[in-house]
Amino acid sequence: RLWVWMPDVPGLVNALREQSGGSALIGTVKQGQLVWLSGVNAGLPLPAGIQNGDVVYLN
Repeated sequence: RLWVWMPDVPGLVNALREQSGGSALIGTVKQGQLVWLSGVNAGLPLPAGIQNGDVVYLN
């Protein structure tokens, strides 16, 4: 599984959603947990370096 992440910037989530064809594998990190855009907790352990507020795309 490939993890790509970066701090959120205005328009990032919308651009990822558009470019990925609406992928369900886009989320944000809240309180140390990856939460999909649908609001469901992913239940996955985060790699080192991912911070609260980061946007994550899994492939």
